[in-house]
Amino acid sequence: MQILIYATTFIGTSKKARLLEHWLDLRLKLDGGNCDILLVDSHSPWPRLHDKPLIDEHYAKRVTVHSFDDNIGHSHFGGCDGFGRSFCHGLTTAINDNYDYVAHIEGDMLFRLPVARVVDEMKCHNIMALSTFDPSNAYVETGLMFFNVGYLRQRKLVEAYNWKSRENYIAEHLLADLLGDDLFLKRWRGLRNDRGDNDKITLENMLSRAPIWITHADPEIYEHFMKLFAMDEQPRA
Repeated sequence: MQILIYATTFIGTSKKARLLEHWLDLRLKLDGGNCDILLVDSHSPWPRLHDKPLIDEHYAKRVTVHSFDDNIGHSHFGGCDGFGRSFCHGLTTAINDNYDYVAHIEGDMLFRLPVARVVDEMKCHNIMALSTFDPSNAYVETGLMFFNVGYLRQRKLVEAYNWKSRENYIAEHLLADLLGDDLFLKRWRGLRNDRGDNDKITLENMLSRAPIWITHADPEIYEHFMKLFAMDEQPRA
C-alpha cells in the first residue's frame, strides 16, 4: 500500500522555518518508513532571501519539494487562492503517481499520530475521506485531511474543487459540501489560535487537554508540544 503525505507550506520567517523542521522531524519519525513525503511550497521568500534551499540536506534525502514559480496569495488576503492551488497539487500528485491513500497535513500543523495507522482504520471501515473538527466545531479542519485516492479519481474531486474559478469562498465549507456523507469526522482533540483570543493556546491548557494536533500556535507552544507529546509513545487513533 502506497501512501503520500504532503504539506502545503509558506515559509516567510525564521519561526516558520523552525516549524517546518518540527513538522519534518515528526513526520519522518512516525511515517518515514511507511509513507512518501512531499512539501508543496507556495513560492516562499525565505530560501531566496537567505540564499539557501527550503530544507537542508538532512531532510532533502527523504523528502520531495515542489515549489511554484510564483506566489498567487491566499484568497483571504486578496490573493487568487494559494491554498487551493497547493492543496489540489498534492491531491493531483497522489492521483497521477498512483498512490493508494493521500494525507494533507498543513505545514502550520503538528499531528502526533502515524498516518499509516489512520489509513489502516480507513481501510478497515471503508472510509473514503476523513478529517476532524476544528475546536469550535464550526468548520471541517482542512489542514488535516485523508483520502482514498481511488475515490478522488472517481469523484473527480480536484476538478470539482476548481480553485481557479472560485471567489470569496471558504475552503472548509466547500470541501464539506463536495464530500457530503462520504466525509468521516474524527473527534481528535485539537488546539488552534486563530478562532479568537478566548481559545488562546497556553502551556497550561495544552497540558490539560493533551491535544492530538495543534496549529496556528506561537513558536514556544510548538516547542512544548514536541517535547511533551510528539516524540513519545503515540496514542491510539
